Amino acid sequence: MNKQINLLKNFLLSVFILVIVSGCSRWKNDINILKKTLLPLTKEVLVLIENNDGISYDSSYLAINEKNYILFSLDSGSNKPYTEIRYGEILSIEPLIISRIQSVLPKSKFNKRYLSSIVKTSDKIWIYYVEGDSLKDFAKSYRAQWNNGNLVNIEELNIDKKIRVRHWQRYYSFNNMVVMIYAGGDGMFFTTSKDGTSFKNFVKTYKRAAKPSFNNVNGGFFAYSFQRGNWKKGKMKSMFTISEDMGLTWQQPIETTLSHKNVHDAFLFKRSDGMLDIYYVYPVGPWRGFSLFRRCIRKDYSLGSEEQVIVKEIGNVIAPTLHRLADNQIALTFNEQLSGFNPYITIIKGDSFCE
Repeated sequence: MNKQINLLKNFLLSVFILVIVSGCSRWKNDINILKKTLLPLTKEVLVLIENNDGISYDSSYLAINEKNYILFSLDSGSNKPYTEIRYGEILSIEPLIISRIQSVLPKSKFNKRYLSSIVKTSDKIWIYYVEGDSLKDFAKSYRAQWNNGNLVNIEELNIDKKIRVRHWQRYYSFNNMVVMIYAGGDGMFFTTSKDGTSFKNFVKTYKRAAKPSFNNVNGGFFAYSFQRGNWKKGKMKSMFTISEDMGLTWQQPIETTLSHKNVHDAFLFKRSDGMLDIYYVYPVGPWRGFSLFRRCIRKDYSLGSEEQVIVKEIGNVIAPTLHRLADNQIALTFNEQLSGFNPYITIIKGDSFCE
């Protein structure tokens, strides 16, 4: 009898230990999920795309043929003055794993090739990019399709304005048209194209500025963000302007945030509810670099509460870009300057809180 009681005690003890261990493992997993859900994000959930000795920027996310890629521009530095587009395949989202980084082929005949945008039309995905021998050259602008790391079916764009290589050409899909924006010369400009290759009849949206971004609200207005100021003096305003008539006219700009006098790199991103979030960077506390923030743009163009997206200890975060995944999560890419202008990627679970 005593032997049976002891066996029962040992069995119950084993079950109790198993439940505790299982619970701890589950709690640990829940904590890891929570880290990816709560903001600001910490270093543990960031993945370095490539550690290189150049300067990387203009990263974008490409989803095609059931595969996912990250593309970015890499400036090799002063010793080898060329710029190329590089890419890696995203092998897994949970956990986030990226393949070896490679150069997009074929190689350019120019010294510089910059990624502009990835645009999905009704039946195709196009990679828009610019080329030239220097930043001040008038740009050769192209679009091409993707074939396992190769640019194919390359088409040169017909643009009726002379645009220099680094005038921030950006392209977006809208109602079976392609929107083009750029910033440079004597202002900020906007136009649309039905065929995605011919761009004319540009509308001036604002005076001279930099770092443009565009998006639209479902069934509503257009938004166009940019920055204007003097970066050498640490004074930069991030603003956005609204069009309610498909880009024909644009309203007076609205400042993105008053939290700091030095705000950069705004990026307009469509929320899952069809409205917009705007992401941007500015310094937090004693200078260590820029931190990333976001807030929503409401229907009346007022702004929601500001949320810090990444902790300031990460370093100097610049050039955020975002992409909506098939499961409604958000892929965020950015560059961190203090570690050597290296590109990172992480996953955000949802949009900003918009009360």
